[in-house]
Amino acid sequence: TRFPSVRLKPLGHPSIRARATLPVEYYRCKNSNGFRPAAPMLSFAPATLATLDCNMIVLRIIGRLLIILAMVMLIAGLAIWLFGADVTRPAGAAWFEAHVSSLNFSQVLIQRHLHLPTLWDSAIVPYLLARPVWEAVIIIFVLFLVLGGVFLRLGRRRPRRRGLE
Repeated sequence: TRFPSVRLKPLGHPSIRARATLPVEYYRCKNSNGFRPAAPMLSFAPATLATLDCNMIVLRIIGRLLIILAMVMLIAGLAIWLFGADVTRPAGAAWFEAHVSSLNFSQVLIQRHLHLPTLWDSAIVPYLLARPVWEAVIIIFVLFLVLGGVFLRLGRRRPRRRGLE
């Protein structure tokens, strides 16, 4: 070799031996069978990769759930319209007539438990509850669809960078 002080081990490069004895922290998200081993990369610490991968999975799940909720909201709005309900009256009045306790519960939840009274007073009431039912359904549909797309975009798998070939 060029450097007499550096000797190769008989089984190859020293990093091969280090990969075989990774501790539990170096593994990715848990599945039902236990741990799934991760492929370590040279530029990142494997523990960081495991945390990043788990976060990406959670973001993708939240994004998909938000898109499903958007579709459910659109189908519910179409069902309300097809069953002959008046979709031109305010959404707050329709919600009050349909189920008054859930309206009160959501107001209490947002104002008292989440400590966001300005959200209820300045956003939800004027932009959702005071508008007609069809507008409120479309606003919620678009909001969930955009948020789901953002979460899916944040949780996407990024293509691996390849070095010079």
